[in-house]
Amino acid sequence: MNAIKNPSIQYRRTGFIVLVLSFVLIGACTERDRVNIFDPSANMDTLNIRLFPTRTDSIIELQWQSPTYIEFNSTNVYRRVQSEQFSLIASIPKQQDSYQDSNVELDKLHEYYITLQGIDNESPPSAKLRVVPGLKSFWITDAWDYRVVRLSYDLQHNLNQRYSIWRPEALGLALQKNIGLITSPIFGYIELFDIKRGNLLAENVDMDRPFDTVYLPDNEEFWVTDSSGALYAINLIDGDEQVLTQNLNNPTQIIRIPNDDIFILDKGKKALVRINKQGQVQDIYNKLGDKLIVNPKFMSYDPFQEELYLIDQYEEVDQLLRYSFKNERADELHQSTNLDLVRYNPAEQSIWVASNRTNDAVLMQLSYEGQRLSSLNGFSFISDFKINSDNGNVILVDRGQRKVIHMRSNFTVIGETSDIIAPIKVYIQ
Repeated sequence: MNAIKNPSIQYRRTGFIVLVLSFVLIGACTERDRVNIFDPSANMDTLNIRLFPTRTDSIIELQWQSPTYIEFNSTNVYRRVQSEQFSLIASIPKQQDSYQDSNVELDKLHEYYITLQGIDNESPPSAKLRVVPGLKSFWITDAWDYRVVRLSYDLQHNLNQRYSIWRPEALGLALQKNIGLITSPIFGYIELFDIKRGNLLAENVDMDRPFDTVYLPDNEEFWVTDSSGALYAINLIDGDEQVLTQNLNNPTQIIRIPNDDIFILDKGKKALVRINKQGQVQDIYNKLGDKLIVNPKFMSYDPFQEELYLIDQYEEVDQLLRYSFKNERADELHQSTNLDLVRYNPAEQSIWVASNRTNDAVLMQLSYEGQRLSSLNGFSFISDFKINSDNGNVILVDRGQRKVIHMRSNFTVIGETSDIIAPIKVYIQ
């Protein structure tokens, strides 16, 4: 049998709770005293304003959000390069929340902070922003967050990103148009987006398994391989597709050479297919020179020497071939197991190869003739890497260790990040 509670006790408890809540609400609604940031005795070390970069190439652009509750006259921008002392480089109007520094030194560490200038005194400094500027930035595909993200030259800053509906397989960039294209073969989906703002421009779900993509400037359209056997041209305005051919088998890779001809690596045909910019098949390469193509794995093109590199698997051995379009000759440069990726470095006239063995991936530098010059171990699985043709630097994605690394050809690191959970591919902008 339940006991009957005393009503007076219940009323007293209810009144006490109401009283406590009233004090809490009154305290929350009362404006707190603000610290005078211009008072030297306020004992403030750092100004609570965050600096972030929106551009980190030949110009470093800084942005911040100025406080609305503080009366101040201007914003002071301080900078130092490498081991220099900080110095004032600009005093700008208080209405301005950004600053462009055009007097930068590429590949050197730049540090910035700002202060607010009052009538008589200057505020404490903001937290420092560290940037290493360079002439390129890097797009990374992220299989975990279903996005593509653009990172600064030093990989320390997220400059832009676009979330897709599913895992991005490939990214195409039309830089002059500020348009990117993302493929997602699992959903049969592609989308066009603005690479500056990240907003969606158009989408298409009418293809089967859109896989790889490349942009043709002369045509002003993206071409997309469909691993079910088709090749499409994509309109930049509405994302509509036009069938170019359906006579492929399993096209997994597409690259453009300077005259806008296209090469497609077709694993189903065990061949390379050459198509002109009108969409007409020009040739099917079942061999390069006198070298029969057995099981093509990966190709890349060197526009400087007009040569194509191919990794071809023969039984248990991978062969690295180089084919010259000038003399129609193929040379076998290197043999090994587990060769996966190859890129030519025009800055040093060397060849770079990634080899993924079990729990031991290695990046190798070969001479133009194919002799091993140097190598770097310690990777888990190199899913992609690119060469910056301006300076010979290497940008590498280690999918196994969930790292993106930017380094010079002597393996000194410019920057690295582990902030992307599942990085897969890298593209240079």
